[in-house]
Amino acid sequence: MAEDSELIIVGIDLGLTYTGVAFYPSGDDTTTVAVISEWPGSTDRIVKKVPTALYYSAGNRRPKKWGFECPPPGSTEHGMMVKDRFKLYLVEEFFQKTLGGLGDHAPGNFEDVQMWFVDFLTALYKEIKKCISEKLELDDWRAARVEYLFSVPTTWDNHPEVLEMFKAIAAKAGFGESEEHSVQISLSEAEAAAVYTAASQRNRHLVGVPAKSASLADDLSRLRQGDTVLVCDAGGGTTDVAVLKVSSIKRFVGPEGEEEITELGQLDCVDDLNRSYSNADAKIRDGRMVFSLEEIRSMFDTQITEIFKLIDKQLENLKAGHPSEVVSHFVISGGLGSSQYVQDRIKEHYEYDPHGKKIKILISTHPQLVVCKGLVLDRLLRLKYQISILPIVYCSASYGIIVNELYNKRKHDNQRRLEKHENKVDGKWYAVGQIYWLITKGTPISRHEPVNHMFRRITNVNTPELTWKDAVAISKLDPNRLPQNIYEGDAKKLCEITSLLNVRALGPNSEGVRRRRRPVWKTPREYFEIEQKVLVNIGSVDLKFAVQFQETIIGTQDAIPARLMHMDNHRGREDDFEEGQQVDGVDDSWQHGLFAS
Repeated sequence: MAEDSELIIVGIDLGLTYTGVAFYPSGDDTTTVAVISEWPGSTDRIVKKVPTALYYSAGNRRPKKWGFECPPPGSTEHGMMVKDRFKLYLVEEFFQKTLGGLGDHAPGNFEDVQMWFVDFLTALYKEIKKCISEKLELDDWRAARVEYLFSVPTTWDNHPEVLEMFKAIAAKAGFGESEEHSVQISLSEAEAAAVYTAASQRNRHLVGVPAKSASLADDLSRLRQGDTVLVCDAGGGTTDVAVLKVSSIKRFVGPEGEEEITELGQLDCVDDLNRSYSNADAKIRDGRMVFSLEEIRSMFDTQITEIFKLIDKQLENLKAGHPSEVVSHFVISGGLGSSQYVQDRIKEHYEYDPHGKKIKILISTHPQLVVCKGLVLDRLLRLKYQISILPIVYCSASYGIIVNELYNKRKHDNQRRLEKHENKVDGKWYAVGQIYWLITKGTPISRHEPVNHMFRRITNVNTPELTWKDAVAISKLDPNRLPQNIYEGDAKKLCEITSLLNVRALGPNSEGVRRRRRPVWKTPREYFEIEQKVLVNIGSVDLKFAVQFQETIIGTQDAIPARLMHMDNHRGREDDFEEGQQVDGVDDSWQHGLFAS
């Protein structure tokens, strides 16, 4: 039974064919990450994942059944239809390319796709609430502290609008309905698979060695500092390939004694048939297709060939960007990766590198559950042991705050366009519209510590402002070409942070507030300088800016979708997505902005 104050972590891997859910605590008084293994309609008592499928009747906007309750091919009732494999269609560009030209023959339009997501996630949420409440003996699910962590496919990386759409869909389905609940898009599927693989040596073993005998090959499956690892997560419909660099090995004392965690420094990341019908010539028996072993192998080989192409491309990228790195370990995971035939083919193809050096081929202990378990493990390790397996990320663009800098002829006169004005409050001249870059494209930043910098605010003592708006800037240029102000290069204003502070309520000795005096012939005679810190909190798929005074957050804005990766592969590449708005000039509002310290 979970303690009243204990956080419940739920990891959700929404797959193309099947969906898995992991959670912690497990309810068994252990540190084990559990999975939901009993699903409505399943004939097996223990099933690790549920089909990502819905069953609709014609003209009805609500599904009649879901998951295992959906009939198999050939068993659909008249006027009924199964909707499945719709995950990738949430990217409208892919939907239009794949189904847009089918017209009336398409299984649905783009709005229908969003409806399928809502309906499936609604059914999934109800089952998660029911199952975990029973397991942990919770009386009130809404009162429990719960974090829902979703993974996303790597194909969504270039579509920040899809991430926003997915978060809205999850909320509509019920996730986050209580103030005690939160919803996060936590890691990509490749990242979550990598976390599970690296979290413990128990989570991987050599191909050909049963998991129960994995201790016999501990030395061969152990990862060491400096190793380069390729992880191939081959699922029922998509495959993700990640290249990892083991930056360090961290040891800590857990409930089962000393444990070893691998920290990863880099990561680089696709008509009804009656069941009574039989036709020997068509190889149909009782409404089902019958295939020989060789025919099934040829089907697998077609998919395996495509997987090999993806892996080879990633290896080529590794060689081009990091020619000194050589893959030492190859880890297989995912539903398709659990096939012994697939494992044997990968081992046959990749066991030796081009130089004849042997590569250790490993299989995840629970290949079909690596993503949902990896989501939970990532959060759990940070929460309990302050250990992060993927601590560093790189941003595909630079983000900064627009500030006013005290005018310096030597520094500012060489700018291609300079806006300078006299501040009527302190009487000094400032270069306005300057950008202080808080996050620089391609520079490593911590996932779990906010980026921050101290600025100052200048305001009249007699008529102090209460509300300020500060602008966030973006540039996609490489660091050596970054604009110095908002009028240069590709710099654009992205959003505003609105802050509220009652200066009159501050005491004479308030921390971070200085009362300045000007000569007696100057007006105004006195003014305040107020120290305020700008924070950037790093999410998995977004950034959130905030303004802090003393220890209090006085201004925030909605999270900004951002492309964050675990390898610096953005340099020299300018993303083609459009964000922000061009700034042509300034108005009097610049005086109320932040000033560089």
